[in-house]
Amino acid sequence: MPTYLLKWDATRWDWRNLRDQAEAVLAGTPVLRVWPCGTSRRIFPGDRVFLLRSGREPRGIVASGTVTRGSFDAPNNEYQDGNRSRGSLCVEVKFDVIVEPRQDCGITRTALGHGVLAGFNWDVAASGTVLPDPVAEGLESVWRGRGSGGAGSAAQAGIDNAESDRKRADIASSHEEEEAAKAAAEAAAAAEVARLAAEKAQAARATAERAVAERAAQKAAAERAAAEKIAAEKAAAAKAATERAAKEKAAADKLAAERAAKDKAAADHKAAAAAKAAPAKPALSKPEPAKAAAPTRSAAAAKPATAAAQADPATGELTAPTPAMYPAIVSDYLEMLRAELRGEMFSKADHRHRLATELGLGDADMIDLAFQQVSSVLLEMGMPVVDGFRPLNGWPVALASAVQGHLETKPETIDELWIASDASKVAVPVELDDSRMVLMPTPLPGEHDAAAPRAERWSPPVALDVDFRAREARDEALAIAGQRFVLAYERARLRETGFKTLVGKIEWVAQDRGDALGFHVRSFDEQGQPRSIIVKTTNFGARLPFALTGAELALGGELGAACCIYRVFAFSRQPRLFALPGPFDGRLSLMALEHRAIL
Repeated sequence: MPTYLLKWDATRWDWRNLRDQAEAVLAGTPVLRVWPCGTSRRIFPGDRVFLLRSGREPRGIVASGTVTRGSFDAPNNEYQDGNRSRGSLCVEVKFDVIVEPRQDCGITRTALGHGVLAGFNWDVAASGTVLPDPVAEGLESVWRGRGSGGAGSAAQAGIDNAESDRKRADIASSHEEEEAAKAAAEAAAAAEVARLAAEKAQAARATAERAVAERAAQKAAAERAAAEKIAAEKAAAAKAATERAAKEKAAADKLAAERAAKDKAAADHKAAAAAKAAPAKPALSKPEPAKAAAPTRSAAAAKPATAAAQADPATGELTAPTPAMYPAIVSDYLEMLRAELRGEMFSKADHRHRLATELGLGDADMIDLAFQQVSSVLLEMGMPVVDGFRPLNGWPVALASAVQGHLETKPETIDELWIASDASKVAVPVELDDSRMVLMPTPLPGEHDAAAPRAERWSPPVALDVDFRAREARDEALAIAGQRFVLAYERARLRETGFKTLVGKIEWVAQDRGDALGFHVRSFDEQGQPRSIIVKTTNFGARLPFALTGAELALGGELGAACCIYRVFAFSRQPRLFALPGPFDGRLSLMALEHRAIL
């Protein structure tokens, strides 16, 4: 059976649970670990391995075991132990003996330099090196007698004693030489004292002056960079708003032109048909008695009165929803929202085409427009919306009335949409593997501006408890769970950006000091500077409105980009977040919900 040497460089990797695993092996519990074996591909299950600790004292053999899985190339996310270099392979080892070097030295590096073991170069051997049979047999013999008090232990003790005697002799023989060298060094140092003192004083003055100048320059550069960053962000936001307004205006102009063209074509067609088919005036005759007949109603007569003005002259299909269609549109939208909040799969395109067919609409894109208007109404009421239907700034009053009528006649819909969040059942991760899987892009400002003018005015109902934002604001357990999630995200983010030393300095301010400071978590940004984080958590989508206190708004204005809102959304399904740096009054559309009344 071949025997291989695995290496552990203690200066490059810290085996933190070494003591626990040593005690587990001693108690009879098997310990399996993946370990790098260099480029050796000929290590197979059943082979014997010894682990050599190097780099930091105490050095020597500290563990032994048997290979359970031969040489393989482990991906980085499966790799656990050692200090694996690029291109190296790994083996899985079942350890039968593990010693804690500070309590049991195993076989020291000094002992490896005597007897048959001296025939092997332990210092340059790479991990995964096969041991010659005589060396392997000698090592196995010394290792087995290590703790039994037998010949191996006696040999180890004799080797250690001989080494100690030799070192004492060397120290005694070189003592006089060291004293002489010391006296010479002291004399040379004394000769340099006067010169070094003058140079040191001069260097100290120059260093102090240079430090003052550098600090002033750094402060000026930081202030200039912050001002340029804020100016660039404001310019980018203004440019995005201008481009978005231009696109919306172009789309509205295009839609108006298309509708005007269709109306004109329909009118021309109708006039031409009337002129062509005008019948001659019939001769007068005695009318026949009326016959009894069952009343009938054609499909065309069943359509709303406004349908004729919105019909395609070529196909007769409607090109825009009528108020009579709004209840069906609202019901279909709420069905999609219910499925999304439950985590069920559905197709928005299938809903759109099916509903357009049922309502007789020739343009299915008008269903998308109506769905976006429903999103705007629901957000105004404080309710969640379907992801993918971006809210618009205006909506017909009749559509808002249809939403209100649906919720009033079917109040159970509100309870079906409400996700009861029990923070004790939400598994908040203590650590995150990759913070980039959690961070989402910040929604562009102005996509839904609650203060923008609308084509028609409408006030949301006050009799219905539909303000999910207010419900969640009262859920203290949800707020605490969201703050725990942000703590885990911040620890992962700082580790990934090279600030591992700052992970232990992250502070849960809301837990330790309360909410009086206006923020919940104190962390650090990508330059290692302090960052004050305000956490807002929801079980719903990223666009659900949230409450912002006066203290939080003032803190964002005071600290600027050093204060951020972390909006944690979809918490009960798949927690994610986006970050919104201060100041907030220029990035958010703010609406006063309460006023302080003073007599």
